[in-house]
Amino acid sequence: MECQDIYRAAEACICLSFYDDAAILYERYLKKCDERDPAAWHGLANALEELKKEAKYAYEKAYELYDESSWSSCLWKGWCAMKLGKYDEAVRLFEKSFQYNGKYPYTLQSLALALIKLGEKDKAKEVLDKFKQLNKEIKYEDRICEGYALLQSIEDCDEIAPIRKKAHALAKKCHNSVSNSFK
Repeated sequence: MECQDIYRAAEACICLSFYDDAAILYERYLKKCDERDPAAWHGLANALEELKKEAKYAYEKAYELYDESSWSSCLWKGWCAMKLGKYDEAVRLFEKSFQYNGKYPYTLQSLALALIKLGEKDKAKEVLDKFKQLNKEIKYEDRICEGYALLQSIEDCDEIAPIRKKAHALAKKCHNSVSNSFK
């Protein structure tokens, strides 16, 4: 499989909650393709954490590699900071992310969680109120459907056939947003 397909398959597995498969694919991507990709380290950390395995080293690596040049890099670096117990830093990064892009509700939800960790419950409530309002305005694709669509974007190959089979069973509700090419 090409590097971009390995990465997309790993991301799809995260969306589908196939964490064993995701961890294997992220590790493969990092070894074969780009060991300095912060998003791949972050994805690996998420998968390992869900599997109840040691994830701190992967969060540390992702945190080290993320820059602060976009809303998404600030958001995900902020989540790495959260996972590493750096709550003040997480607040700073989530606020910076929101300055870049004030239309992504998850940033506000993330900021509220960091504020709660710092004991700033009143400020967190204000942020959550903003989150609820913004979340009404913007609709997001279901994570399972997102993962299913990512798998569809990868050429057929034996390596991901078992993942596709598992995904098909989960993705019946996605028929409106994704074609039925996994039949």
